[in-house]
Amino acid sequence: MSTIQLSVLMQLRRLGFGRNPLRRRVDRLESALLLGVLVAALLVIAAAAVLGTTIHSRAEHTEVLTLGDGPQGAR
Repeated sequence: MSTIQLSVLMQLRRLGFGRNPLRRRVDRLESALLLGVLVAALLVIAAAAVLGTTIHSRAEHTEVLTLGDGPQGAR
């Protein structure tokens, strides 16, 4: 196994997704809740990005027409 694969496996075990028979039910529940919160946060961030992009692209863009000269000394 490569170093990257070992690192990923170690992180998964650390989060509670190993086959340790001594792990308590509460620990497994905590791991599942942590994963659920992580997935929910990623989905909310993605949805906010899509919503922000949509709102920005639908915003009404106008051009400003200046009538007359500007303030004195602005030249």
